[in-house]
Amino acid sequence: MDKTEILIIASIIILAAAIILYTISHFRWIISKKNRSLVHHLVENACLEKKLERTRIEKEAMEKLITDNLKNAQQASGAEEKEDNR
Repeated sequence: MDKTEILIIASIIILAAAIILYTISHFRWIISKKNRSLVHHLVENACLEKKLERTRIEKEAMEKLITDNLKNAQQASGAEEKEDNR
C-alpha cells in the first residue's frame, strides 16, 4: 500500500467516525428537546390543576354563601308573612 491509499482509508475512517458522532449527538439533542418539552407540559398541567382546584374551592364557597343567603331570605320573608297574618 502506498501513502495515498493509506491516506484515503484514514480519511474514510475519520469521516465515518465524524458522521457517527454527529448522529449520536443529534439524537441526544432531539431526546433532550423532547424531554424539555415534556417537562414544560407537565409543569403547565400542574399549574392548571392548581388553578382548577382553587376555582373549585371558590365555587363551593360561593355556592354555600348563596344558599345560606337564600335560606336567610326565605326565613325573613316567612317571618314577615307571619307578622302580616296576625
